[in-house]
Amino acid sequence: MKPTHRAGWIALLLCLAVAIPVLAITTVEVKVVCPVCGTTNDFLDYASWGSYIYSYPSKYQLVFWPHTWSATVYSCKKCYLSTFMWDFKEFPKDKIDSTKKLLEGVKLSGSYKKYTDIPVSEKLQIAEKVYQGLNRDDEFWSQFYRVLGYHFAQEKKPEQAPLARLHALEITLKMMADPANDGRKKEFLFLAASMHHFTGDDKSALQELKAAADLKYHNSKWDDGHSKGFDEYLSNLIKEMTPAIEQNKVPEGFEQ
Repeated sequence: MKPTHRAGWIALLLCLAVAIPVLAITTVEVKVVCPVCGTTNDFLDYASWGSYIYSYPSKYQLVFWPHTWSATVYSCKKCYLSTFMWDFKEFPKDKIDSTKKLLEGVKLSGSYKKYTDIPVSEKLQIAEKVYQGLNRDDEFWSQFYRVLGYHFAQEKKPEQAPLARLHALEITLKMMADPANDGRKKEFLFLAASMHHFTGDDKSALQELKAAADLKYHNSKWDDGHSKGFDEYLSNLIKEMTPAIEQNKVPEGFEQ
């Protein structure tokens, strides 16, 4: 199965509520023309994947493959335009000139033969500037900074990871305070608990997990089946995460 060009948060959540056959993650080499400078790049794309991606340890941050995969963040070898692959392929034409100017002076920290050799956090920090010019919403930024924090941690950058996660936490709390999101409070409490835990505040994390456990998730934009499926998924994560923090007996790969 191949996700749509958005291949992001909403698509992933919808998949949680339905039965997905277990498939290997398969990739293909593709040539993609940079929308900003016209350079042809050799990138990777995914061809298939399975439901097991929702069991990877990054689930405790609600960060899922392909956001955990280096190849997902495309970076042009000439102008260094960097975005998630689905946005690179469908970059808005009316943003090309402003983005070209934004990328002037952008440099990489080293010399790389392939775009997958570039640290993901470095590509994402370029992407952060690009997306700021694309007027993305809080939903996007909440996920973006969780993904950035995840990759900082993977790259053993303990000073940068908490900063990204605290930024994600700030945005999450803002979304939770919006009455329009009342049905999603369970999700936001879990995310707040996750970011608190990964920034060293387990007291707040446990309080938020306890509060989240008593709630039922409902997204007004989904049908009842999808909301129920994600509610069950969140409940299972809460049941796993709470004792892991209380007993300091974390699952393998949890502390990432």
